[in-house]
Amino acid sequence: MATANCCIFSGLPVPDGPTGRLPLLPAFWIEQYGLTDSKLQLSGGDSLLYADILIPVHPDLQERIKSIQNGIPDLLTAGWDGLNWIQAERLYQWMCWLGIGLLYQEFVRPVESRPASMNFLRDPGMVHRFSLIHLSLCSALRKVTYENFDPGSLFIFQSHTYAKPRLNFNLKVSLNTLCLSVRAGEVTVMACLQDNGSQIAFFESYFRRFDGITLHPIQLDELFARLSYKAYLMNPRFHYGLAWPEEDEKEGTTYIRLEIPEEDRERGAFRPWNEQVYESVLLAQLSPYGMTQADLQGPNQEIVTFLEESNGRVYEVDAHFNPITDAQ
Repeated sequence: MATANCCIFSGLPVPDGPTGRLPLLPAFWIEQYGLTDSKLQLSGGDSLLYADILIPVHPDLQERIKSIQNGIPDLLTAGWDGLNWIQAERLYQWMCWLGIGLLYQEFVRPVESRPASMNFLRDPGMVHRFSLIHLSLCSALRKVTYENFDPGSLFIFQSHTYAKPRLNFNLKVSLNTLCLSVRAGEVTVMACLQDNGSQIAFFESYFRRFDGITLHPIQLDELFARLSYKAYLMNPRFHYGLAWPEEDEKEGTTYIRLEIPEEDRERGAFRPWNEQVYESVLLAQLSPYGMTQADLQGPNQEIVTFLEESNGRVYEVDAHFNPITDAQ
């Protein structure tokens, strides 16, 4: 079990109270999006006020970490134009900060109180993947080089905004697939944190279809359902090699190389898509809008989509989910 009094970066003891912790989300976001009384439901079922989600970080490291923890949200607050100032590497580090921060909240809870659905936290393969995400986060402090691959996949979408601040923010996490989605005003960032860039490599052309189109929260949640289910289908065929050629130097570089064993090279990158399973994933994302399983069934029993019209054209809607026609 993780300890609540050790820095997630260095493992060193941290002081009790706020001096030894950083909030997962910066205070100005809590205020800007009206999150003071709002809760995030963790994967294990517990709910925490956004303002109470604190991560232990040693005081000596906090200023360096704030460039991620505060810096990226500050730029995202500027909206679509703020993306011009964000480096992809820093954005990925911030998504890792969110992922590790939420994973920490699950690990500090007693094992005996976890539901069976959280047994994946003890799976050796998942623990190894968690450690690689943690290493990616630590690249904010120490140079990490991925020699022949990208550690994860990032996607950015335009989203509708609303007069009520609380409606302009949403944080979704799927820890068992290592996927996150953050909607902050007119920018939505989605990431698969540890898929070796597979989603980008195989599906970038699909996601590119939504470039320049402002999406409704329902559409964004459908995209997240597709992203997280596809991450679930990824075959675990990758091995990683780590090297520290400058291990005696405090600021040395960690090198990571990806390999696919000979016996796994003929295996597909993903297992077959199962419509029935996907439907349950989609329903979990869209049920907060009052949708039921019947709402997801098309006239021929196919699963409906809120992203495309029958002719394959992207389905464009306004902020209230009314169709935008050519006449408009």
